[in-house]
Amino acid sequence: MMKTCLLLLVMNMFNQFIPIQTNAVSNSDIIKMYLKAKEKIMQQDATVEDVEKVMHFYSDTLYYEHVLSAEKKFLFHGKDDLRSGYISHLGETGNAKITVLNLIEKQNIVIVEYSSKREIISNHKTEESQIVSLYEFDNNGKIKHMVDYL
Repeated sequence: MMKTCLLLLVMNMFNQFIPIQTNAVSNSDIIKMYLKAKEKIMQQDATVEDVEKVMHFYSDTLYYEHVLSAEKKFLFHGKDDLRSGYISHLGETGNAKITVLNLIEKQNIVIVEYSSKREIISNHKTEESQIVSLYEFDNNGKIKHMVDYL
């Protein structure tokens, strides 16, 4: 009995010094994957399946603010209206590229500054913008609140 207790004590002490590897993905990593998926739906050949991949990043109770200026913003509650909006614009742009310029992660919040460049298919003009976005995550690693400042 004493040998068993001593063995368990030594094993417990040994386990404390073994680094634990986790496959947990940080919220910053999730946002990088999200932006890649979002870049994909801005391509001319994007599909409804591509939109669904973006939807996977959002919680069912998503609250999204699309801020064009202090006086003008669009609000979305839940994923359905946002999904419909994404689908309605499929194929309108191409040659899209999102580049992360700066990223800050604190607790369950990620703030990202990124550039977005895309070609408008109807007039073949290139549109470029700098965007700052705030993402708040729920306990399941889903985006529950998102604000895009354009």
